[in-house]
Amino acid sequence: LGIGAAVVLAVAGVFGARAMRTRGGVAAVGGLDPRRVAVLYFSDASRDSSLGFLASGLTDRLIAELGAVDGLSVISRGGVAAYRGSALAPDSIARALQAGTLVRGSVEREGDKALVNVRLLDGTSGADFQRASVELPVGNAVAIRDSLAAQVSRLIRARLGEEVKLRAEREGTGNADAWSLLERAKERDRAAVAAMGAGDSTAMLKAFAQSDSMLAAAAALDAAWAEPEIRRGSIDYRVSRFYRADPLKASPWIDQGIAHAGKALAVAPRNADALELLGTLRYWRYLLGLEKGAAKNKALLDSARADLEASTKVSRTQASAWASLSHLYYQYNDVASAKLAAQSAYEEDAFLSNADVVLSRLFNASYDLEQIPDAVHWCAEGARRFPDDVRFVQCQLRLMVAKQVPADVPKAWKLADQLVKLTPEGDRPLAKLQGEVLVAAALARAGLADSAKHLLARIDDPADLDPTKDLTLDKGVAYNLLGDKDQALKALAVYISANPSVAKDLNSDNNWMWRNLRDDPRFQALAKSSSK
Repeated sequence: LGIGAAVVLAVAGVFGARAMRTRGGVAAVGGLDPRRVAVLYFSDASRDSSLGFLASGLTDRLIAELGAVDGLSVISRGGVAAYRGSALAPDSIARALQAGTLVRGSVEREGDKALVNVRLLDGTSGADFQRASVELPVGNAVAIRDSLAAQVSRLIRARLGEEVKLRAEREGTGNADAWSLLERAKERDRAAVAAMGAGDSTAMLKAFAQSDSMLAAAAALDAAWAEPEIRRGSIDYRVSRFYRADPLKASPWIDQGIAHAGKALAVAPRNADALELLGTLRYWRYLLGLEKGAAKNKALLDSARADLEASTKVSRTQASAWASLSHLYYQYNDVASAKLAAQSAYEEDAFLSNADVVLSRLFNASYDLEQIPDAVHWCAEGARRFPDDVRFVQCQLRLMVAKQVPADVPKAWKLADQLVKLTPEGDRPLAKLQGEVLVAAALARAGLADSAKHLLARIDDPADLDPTKDLTLDKGVAYNLLGDKDQALKALAVYISANPSVAKDLNSDNNWMWRNLRDDPRFQALAKSSSK
């Protein structure tokens, strides 16, 4: 579902270059690994374009089926979604996804039957090497789904020369009408997301309501099927996100989503998606501050953590649950666990909708833990994949604070200019100041103390631009690099005055940039200020 992706997007701030987990496979020698499979979205070739729901549903199901096969590494839906309807050559798509095997298909109508054609292509050359087809009555969508999965598994077996075993047991439905309703609901869901992106809230809410009605009908047809309730809860969650600026309006949607998650878990207690949905909704309720009282708030956070962790225990591949946990662990100041969770999210699915957030969190956690080589790696990976993202320009500047990274002053100035160019116009004045402070830190590291002091002296910290005093904190780091403890502690005191809750963590190893000040009584007084 990727439900948790929206949470970490909302609250945002290794494994070498491996993008996805390979289950038992071996890397190809020269070229792309044939065990790395991308199932591209099937096309609707019907004359009236009436089989789009079936084409999408078959693709989603096939990705899920093959994704559970030991020895295969299957690109997630998020990874292949970017190429839905793409005119790119197959070998270009394969290279972008690093997939040695592509699965392509089409669905068309012949009388009262649906004809599904499927092809396997070599990722390196783009050439077809296996074909098959399935022809069954249009109304028997479940039989089409299962027959297609069996056909594709045989094709892949012929390609790899080894057996491909699909899941022996599936959490699904045998009711063709219920399955078709759910797939049609997913079409309305996509329409809602498109309307949201276009800023049309009326169309978004209407499409979500239509999707919910179809899902309710699907649930009524098969009361033992958890997925319709999970998807209904996912809709509630996303509508609550729409109302995030007004938590009181968001609250009933969150409660309704929690109820749907409960219904799903009643019929499937170990459903990873249902557990993730419940944990995500509870964490969202916590982040919106809807639970009053410290004890109740802590209990809500603990329950969200337990739900999300349970989801990952049921399904190690639950990438979006890992991504949510990577943010949640920061609420416990458990940076090491936050990093491990973010690593798991990226390892399981490098194509998460919020992969940029996960990469940024991997950098931040590595940096906080003073694991600088890892921080360098994740900053570079983020810059490679998201070259226009200011976070991966900032991280290159922040790395120059660390002694393990050379302080390249000309590069620092270029990065500071890039930071301003990539920042939305209204935020550029603050971005310019941030860039200059980080350049001053690089100057200090490079031994150019006079230049650093001159630059810092001319940088004001206007309250209207920086109410949280992050700029002042960065100035304190630069002054500390210059050996000016008085100015560093003064800046730190201003920051803590604006953010008193952080004082309790000042002595943490996560604040390595202040380590040299820990013996100073003024520093310890600041660390104790949160208890006053």
